[in-house]
Amino acid sequence: MSRARDGVEVKLSREEIETLCVLYVIGEDGCPMSELAQRLGLSLTLNEALVDAMNDLIDRDLLTCCEGRFVLTENGAATLETRLSEVGVLQ
Repeated sequence: MSRARDGVEVKLSREEIETLCVLYVIGEDGCPMSELAQRLGLSLTLNEALVDAMNDLIDRDLLTCCEGRFVLTENGAATLETRLSEVGVLQ
């Protein structure tokens, strides 16, 4: 995906798009681990695999897990806001 913003073309890889989608659905209030697949519009049978896949985002300091909920870290919230702004989703 690319979009011109202030004359600069911004390109996102598939991995980055997927990461931003996950961060977005988790949101400011966090997300119970049991609801992640549903929030992403996926089958509930995928929830366990999704929860396991979040380890990468935890290792990258974008998410943390607290009391059965995924929560954005400060870095995760800043990354989400910055990248969405750069591609023109946030004004």
